[in-house]
Amino acid sequence: KISSSQKYNGLLSSFVVIPIADEDDEGRNIKKGQLLKNLEFSVSSGLTEHIRKTYTTTFPIGTIVQYKCNDYTSTGKPRHPAFLRKREGHVNEDGFYELE
Repeated sequence: KISSSQKYNGLLSSFVVIPIADEDDEGRNIKKGQLLKNLEFSVSSGLTEHIRKTYTTTFPIGTIVQYKCNDYTSTGKPRHPAFLRKREGHVNEDGFYELE
């Protein structure tokens, strides 16, 4: 998302994040590395001015990021997420993400 506020006018305001399952959950038919598209959320806290200015080249769409949060909502979305860092990873032959 691009900000229209005075402080960050024209810069990135937040990343749209789709979490990746970090473990299998047979009860919910979820596999480790699967995108959890129903839990999409935005994270803006923790983004530096450098990231906000250079995100198109340093964080292209599909970049894996790590975040922290205080808690989770009843639907499983993070409360007050904050960006921590970029993670290296790739999509395997089955279409699932693997962190390096």
